[in-house]
Amino acid sequence: MSLCTRPHAGADRAFLYKSRAAVEVLRDYFYAVLSSCTQPLIRNYTHGSALAYGVFLSEIEAYPGKRFMYKHDFSILNLPENLYIKLLQRKNMTENALMEALDLYKKRKEIFYSNLEHFQYRDFCLMEALNNLVKHKKIYLCDHTGFSIIDMEDQDIIYYLQNVVNMLERFDNYSIALLPKDSGNGTAHINFYCIVKEQKSMLLEAYVHNHSYPDVRLVIEEPMVIDACEDYFNEIWEQIPPPNRDKRRIIQLIRSQIDFVKNFSRKCN
Repeated sequence: MSLCTRPHAGADRAFLYKSRAAVEVLRDYFYAVLSSCTQPLIRNYTHGSALAYGVFLSEIEAYPGKRFMYKHDFSILNLPENLYIKLLQRKNMTENALMEALDLYKKRKEIFYSNLEHFQYRDFCLMEALNNLVKHKKIYLCDHTGFSIIDMEDQDIIYYLQNVVNMLERFDNYSIALLPKDSGNGTAHINFYCIVKEQKSMLLEAYVHNHSYPDVRLVIEEPMVIDACEDYFNEIWEQIPPPNRDKRRIIQLIRSQIDFVKNFSRKCN
């Protein structure tokens, strides 16, 4: 064993222990000191800790600061409460699980609206998701319970998209970018979900194709990593073509999709 007795100096003392018991005592002491002075870089949430993960999402939402989110579809926080309940009921959840999901949604939504008054929120979503919603009437619902593809009715789609427009118009700090599949920056993936909260945490989920629960669900709170992720998302935002991130154009695009659904619905009826 070697030791350093002076600051900023190399090892200047060394000891040789041949006793196995002495080595084990020193090893255990070293691990105890190490564990008390450090923390893991990554915290993993397994399938059995879904509720704890949901609670942590609420805590992250409450922390002051800018937020970036990458997700295939719009955030569940864009859903009106009564529509979110309707979609949860289609997932065949137990009453207890439904109430837990709704309670977490309400907490996150309240904090979300409060923070939008003061901090910048940027969502990165896929144009493909909007097309699937409008043309195929399917929503990719992702929350702490996992990932589901749920069929939507025309009136629900209109209600949902109008709520997205209302949020964009109401909050100056809220923006949505719609990424094409060939965005060229490596972010346009359906099986990937990420939230970065300024100076606090990065949450990352990754799904294997056809899996309803993430194979990877982890949290990183190391400040240098968070800063790097924030810089990365700012860089990606600037690389997105203006028509795909300009708020006025995004609102116009969503409104055109609302009109498309309305016209299609009238023809069918």
